[in-house]
Amino acid sequence: MRDLVVGKKCDNKKGFTLIELTIVLIIMSFLFAVAGPRIAKSLSGLSLTTSTKKVAAALRYARSQAVNKSQVYSVIIDREHAQVVIRGMPKPVPQPPDEAAQEEFATEEEAAEDLKRVVNEVKLVPVAEGVSFQEISIGGQEFTGGKEELPQIIFFPDGTSQGGEIVLANNREQAFTVGVDFLTGVVTIAEKTT
Repeated sequence: MRDLVVGKKCDNKKGFTLIELTIVLIIMSFLFAVAGPRIAKSLSGLSLTTSTKKVAAALRYARSQAVNKSQVYSVIIDREHAQVVIRGMPKPVPQPPDEAAQEEFATEEEAAEDLKRVVNEVKLVPVAEGVSFQEISIGGQEFTGGKEELPQIIFFPDGTSQGGEIVLANNREQAFTVGVDFLTGVVTIAEKTT
């Protein structure tokens, strides 16, 4: 075991000098300055890609629910809140033709069952911050982006839809188009070139 004596110089050098540490920090800061904007750009592109895939998945979900539940489903594009709203359109509750049939319908259990058929789920799919709905065209009609406009694509029980295109873009001039075929209801994604 070695004992340190005061005033005696230690011969084994371990560690880095202040100059070596300063040079390494300068090199690292230069690399971060060059690489930082590139990383930010790729993250912005990633949030656009993710949001585009979420919107396409929401449209596919609405189509599958329309087919599976045999009812109309609506996908509302809400520009103001940067989200997509999926909701089923309620089926009409059958009304009994006369008073005698109405008494049969009057039990609470049957009324609760009828209410379950009418009440539908609502799903919200937000898009990432910095991503916006740039262009919306549904059934040949262009939506310009007024706050009172709530464009919607409707999916029918046979799988068809109104058809349309939704263009999502970020602030770095990147854009993707989500297309819905009116005849088949199939949803596609394509990168938009400017």
